Amino acid sequence: MHGAPVRARQEPVQEVQMGATPPSPAGTDRGADDAPSITGLLKRLGNETGELVRAEVALAKLEFRELARQAALDGMKVGAAAALAMVGVSALAAAGVLALGDVLGGRYAAAAAILGLVLLIIGGLLARSGIRGMGQVNASGGPLGSLRQDGKWAAGELRGLRQELHHGKPQPAPAALKSPEGRH
Repeated sequence: MHGAPVRARQEPVQEVQMGATPPSPAGTDRGADDAPSITGLLKRLGNETGELVRAEVALAKLEFRELARQAALDGMKVGAAAALAMVGVSALAAAGVLALGDVLGGRYAAAAAILGLVLLIIGGLLARSGIRGMGQVNASGGPLGSLRQDGKWAAGELRGLRQELHHGKPQPAPAALKSPEGRH
């Protein structure tokens, strides 16, 4: 039996109507109720899961590259703006010290201290606001959030398949675990 060639049986071509279950490909086992075999389902699940993971990883890489490129450009803009702002603030501070010193009757040291304190307070408030804003960047989770959501979906699908295999009937997936195609 091991040396005998195996021939695939040829099935007649059948028309498939809309909504009808397509005929099984040659070599797959079908039960009495025309359901795909467990082996076929597991192979298909493995193949589709592998494809999904590869596609999601490729997408995440592209998204990370784009985020890094955009962050670098934005960082250069912020650096250039900060350098120009420093020069501008220095010039204004010098002018402010001179003007306030004239108002204070020639006490330029006191004018410099007052203006320096005001600028430190403004800088501290801006820094606190910026730090708070950094914590809220990308609240959607970005590429990793997408991968996590796909992982939850795949786990739900696997759980449903196990229940179907044990109980013999499909269990509906919770609304939060519906196919990832619906969320793109």
